Amino acid sequence: MLIKKAIVTIILVLIAECLSSQGLAKNKLPAELYGEWYNPKNGDLLFGFYNNNAVYHEQVWKYSSIEKKGEQIFINIVDDNGEKLFLKIKLRKTNASIDTAKGSSIDCTKQLSDCHIQHNIPEFTAPVFKEDYIFFSGLIADYDGEEKNFMVTSDQLFENQQKIYLVTIQSNGYFSVAIPQTNPTVLLAFTPVQSVFPYVAPGSHLFTIIKPNRKIIFAGDGAPLAREDQFLRETNRIYLNDPTEYLDKFKGLLPEDYKKYFLSEQIKTEKVLDSIYAAKTISPAIYQMHKLDLKYATYQYLLSYNSYMKLSDQQHKTVDLPASYFDFLYALKDGEVAPVAQAYPRYTNVLGVDDNLNQLLAPLFHNKQFQDSMNREGGTIETVAAVYNSLHHKWEGVSERQASLLKIIYEERNDSAQRKSFIGDNQKEIDEILNKYRDISMCYIIIPMVTKYLCDSLGWRRGVATDLVISANITRKLINENIKIPDGYFDLRDSIFIDPFIAQYMKKIKDTHIPAPTNVQLKLPTFAKDWSYISKEGIISSDTIFKNGYTLVFINKYQTFPDSTKSKMIDAFFKVYPQEAAIYNQQSPKHVIFVIDPEYTGVAASADSLTRFNPKWYEQNPNDIDVVTHEVMHLVQAYYLNHYDPSWVTEGIADFVRYTLGVNNAAANWSLTPFNSSQSYTNSYRITARFFVWIVNKYDKNIVKKLDVAMRNNTYTDTFWKDNTGRSVDELWAEYAANPSL
Repeated sequence: MLIKKAIVTIILVLIAECLSSQGLAKNKLPAELYGEWYNPKNGDLLFGFYNNNAVYHEQVWKYSSIEKKGEQIFINIVDDNGEKLFLKIKLRKTNASIDTAKGSSIDCTKQLSDCHIQHNIPEFTAPVFKEDYIFFSGLIADYDGEEKNFMVTSDQLFENQQKIYLVTIQSNGYFSVAIPQTNPTVLLAFTPVQSVFPYVAPGSHLFTIIKPNRKIIFAGDGAPLAREDQFLRETNRIYLNDPTEYLDKFKGLLPEDYKKYFLSEQIKTEKVLDSIYAAKTISPAIYQMHKLDLKYATYQYLLSYNSYMKLSDQQHKTVDLPASYFDFLYALKDGEVAPVAQAYPRYTNVLGVDDNLNQLLAPLFHNKQFQDSMNREGGTIETVAAVYNSLHHKWEGVSERQASLLKIIYEERNDSAQRKSFIGDNQKEIDEILNKYRDISMCYIIIPMVTKYLCDSLGWRRGVATDLVISANITRKLINENIKIPDGYFDLRDSIFIDPFIAQYMKKIKDTHIPAPTNVQLKLPTFAKDWSYISKEGIISSDTIFKNGYTLVFINKYQTFPDSTKSKMIDAFFKVYPQEAAIYNQQSPKHVIFVIDPEYTGVAASADSLTRFNPKWYEQNPNDIDVVTHEVMHLVQAYYLNHYDPSWVTEGIADFVRYTLGVNNAAANWSLTPFNSSQSYTNSYRITARFFVWIVNKYDKNIVKKLDVAMRNNTYTDTFWKDNTGRSVDELWAEYAANPSL
């Protein structure tokens, strides 16, 4: 019996080997099929085949069976809804014919370069606004199966802020989010594998595949725009230098010299863009967008002169820029389409800062006619009455008695003596009306006059640009100050707004605004059991702070956390983090989240652009602000390829950076640990950091920068030290132990 079983087993093995030799293999994806298959006529993605799942029609499908027979492959796939599809595939080197059993065969190519792609997306034309969603979904190919969460941000032009969305990656690698948007924008998606920055228009569906080698593939109707924009980003030649990365270069520059530098850089970079467009490798739409982007990025930098000077030199004193400095803003004629540029929201944000507007509009504000008009009409009860009449007496919150008073004042507008007597008799009630409605009535004087000045003196076109920079900016301030704005304010007949979309969208913001006693700007959904998940439960406050191209979301979950400590942590972040990024990794995340989290029992920890701090630590160590310096360096390090190993190098570098860039070490009584013979370079933190300082002083001032790069690129080995110093790490430690003085 045993002999018979052995014979049967041998026969089965022989049959299996025979079948294998004939090319028949089941349930394993053939290597030659792995990857993307495109439509040769236009470059659209038709199929994606990966080890764990397939992509078809911007959906993720599971394999139920795979069988290869000679040159043909037979695959059964099923989606999450149970729909099944049978694929019969015939491979021919880099081409394939795929029969979906639902129609004729589809010819595909594996090489996108073999596709006939027409770069003919037309230019954007006004109006560029559309209230819709960007449907952003995709697949992280060959995902490890652990549910995670990542952050996506989008610029919200009308709210004048970035909104943050936390997106869940499902166990099969699929993710999806619908992002409300009003104009084309660049999404900033920080996935655990690779950051993705696609350019997308409202109403578009963009399916993004992120492969293990970090290659990014786009599909869906948003793919052509995103793909061309990605091509330009990969060339890395059509972007201006971010001032935060070259602070030493700008230190001490006079305003005109600073301005000349960036205007000349704009011209040089535009020539590069022109040459790329002339080669017909991008469409008119992408060329137009990037031309505008260069322009408004330049203007954003120029408007931020004092901010960047202060960043490069803490002793810099703010300079009042003359009106002539702003001549680059004269004759702006592209305001109707300018919102398609990625930099435009930041430009309007910076231009809308009071200091910039006051300096730009200084000639108007110093004009005697303007001053006389403001003295005569500004903030008077007569103006309030005139506005109330123009609103056809539809002003929410105005009582019958107040309405009666305003009507009488308006009717007596031509009888000065009788009007003044009436006002005097009712002065107390008049004052109450002024206190409540003065700000709104002032808008009816200031906005038309400022808009007229921008058009008549600076050559602007009345419309989108004037509405966003003046009308929307002022309206947003009224909304944030919880001032009641009448619906008639948004009527185009009253000259507050020119563009109907902007008027109605700002009305929507007004209608949906919820006054709150705290500064809560961000409500996050509940996620659990992952470092990046942030539950809304227990959130005391949440603030989003923008500064010099960086965004910090500060979430506090501890009732008694001191505002003074919070302020110091924010200041430390915006001082230190840009320096760390400039020195060590210019690709560091621009968007970071801090969570004061009582559930975290360590001091602090960082991963995936998020740092959690233990509030109990700060209760006991209120001056230890440079925990921020250490932790955000971990975000800069981004040692994902080697999993931050060896850890002694990781932590040693972070404390080295705290030592060299820290802002409050002395007050925290923090210093490098003095050497003693029981130590080892693998002790990490301050002990290792002191060792690194010694090597910097003794051998190579750039050794830590080189070490950081090697760790991030996963090229670090024990030979690093000998290659860079001529000695092994053990030899260096022995020399350091013999003479550890710094």
